[in-house]
Amino acid sequence: MFGDAMIKWIRITAVEHYTA
Repeated sequence: MFGDAMIKWIRITAVEHYTA
């Protein structure tokens, strides 16, 4: 439950950093 949310956030931040 919590792990899934954390992974989603990490993925979003990773994409933002990669796109930026």
